[in-house]
Amino acid sequence: GAGVPGINDDVVFDLNSFSNPYEQVTIVGTATCHSMQWTPDIDSPVLAGNNLSSLNIYGSLTLDGSLNWKFSGTLNLKSSQQNNIINSGACKLGNITFNGSGSWNLGSTLLLANSSVLTINAGSIYANGNPIDCSVLKITGTAKKLLDISKATLMVEQHFEETGAQNFKHNYTNCTIYYMHRLKAST
Repeated sequence: GAGVPGINDDVVFDLNSFSNPYEQVTIVGTATCHSMQWTPDIDSPVLAGNNLSSLNIYGSLTLDGSLNWKFSGTLNLKSSQQNNIINSGACKLGNITFNGSGSWNLGSTLLLANSSVLTINAGSIYANGNPIDCSVLKITGTAKKLLDISKATLMVEQHFEETGAQNFKHNYTNCTIYYMHRLKAST
């Protein structure tokens, strides 16, 4: 095998990664890589991991719609580089934490599963007109952060939390925001 990937390694899952449909990659503990890509030529792969697992990505994330996302741990986006891409391929993701000084551009809808939390601790997120749908949106920490949802739709199904957040900027120009339940914000 290629060994365990690290912070500088790009991980690509393609036709050569699997021999049968529905084969599974399971993350136990913490997995780390620079960028991760799942190509569209794979037949219904599964990414799994329990809620104690974490996946640390220091670059871009590109998923394909045939991927069955059963990873219930936290996806930590930690890049210090600009212009990373997130293309979720219509996968319903779990908890996501932006915790790097870099920037991420959405290439598709960012859809989180029921009860999942989108946390922005640091970095810049540009929706590029793509919808963002999460149960909880949490803005926290003292690092610089930006949420640019201009010309996009943000749906927060449970609550928005901005407790103790500092250095937060936003661009809500021509956007649509839906709060489905309650707003919880303090400074």
